[in-house]
Amino acid sequence: MTSSIGVRWRAFTSRFYRVPCVLSCLATTKEIGQFGESHATLYLRQKGYRIRGRNSKMFGHELDIVAEIGREFVFCEVKTRSSDAEKVKKYGRPADAIDKAQRNHIRHAAAAYLAEKGRKKHMHARFDVIEVYITPTQNGYVVERICHIEDAFRH
Repeated sequence: MTSSIGVRWRAFTSRFYRVPCVLSCLATTKEIGQFGESHATLYLRQKGYRIRGRNSKMFGHELDIVAEIGREFVFCEVKTRSSDAEKVKKYGRPADAIDKAQRNHIRHAAAAYLAEKGRKKHMHARFDVIEVYITPTQNGYVVERICHIEDAFRH
């Protein structure tokens, strides 16, 4: 099936969303970000995380993915970039794009989320970064690999 923006959708057993397997070369930055977030969400589900929210707007900032695993709330920032080695060498890894100011915004948004939704007793919070590397093909972009950096803000 193809959407109006030229994205083919792969069937996925979740009742919550569909995951695109190919993204049009004419996709906007926002569509590329949504593409990466959909794949990051699928990745987390496959790793046993319970997704509690996506694109939650809190304190003037958007939390890309809020998940839960074990006794931890996990706030994930997703960065989708080209897997081209030259671009990575020139611009750095996607996680490098998260500066101190953005980390502070995410921390404040996470605190507001926990205050609003209610934090469970004995639950800890951590901040992860998920890098989604995409590569161009004849039909558009596909996900080449996903790199999950746990507790990324601690380093």
